[in-house]
This record gives sequence, structure tokens and C-alpha cells, in this order.
Amino acid sequence: MVDGVKLTNPDDMAVVTFAHFDSLLGTDRPRDCALDLQHLIEPADLDDLDAPFTEDEIWQAVKRLPVC
Repeated sequence: MVDGVKLTNPDDMAVVTFAHFDSLLGTDRPRDCALDLQHLIEPADLDDLDAPFTEDEIWQAVKRLPVC
């Protein structure tokens, strides 16, 4: 129900639902506090994530697979 009116048309329900959540999520409100994540999380070197797998790493992963 919206303003005492029962909605039965799916398109109307979608419009009202979108408007409701848009008003909640689309509003910038001032905050009393903030988190500075750069001071909470130490930087990490992620260059190794781009390195190719070695044959040994692949075999170790295969050996850890469960037996069917």
C-alpha cells in the first residue's frame, strides 16, 4: 500500500519500490565519523599474484584434490 492505495500493477509496484530505495540510497547524509582505511590496512605487495604458476604448485594443488 502506498498512501492508502493498494497497488496491483507490477509496473506501479516497481516504480514505487525504485523510488523508495532510491530515496534511501541516493541521499548523501553528513556523518559524525569516518574511517580512513589507509591507516587501518597496511599496503601489500600484490605483484606476485600476476606471476605464472609453477609446475610444482600445480601438482601440489592436484594432489590436494579430494578423491571421488
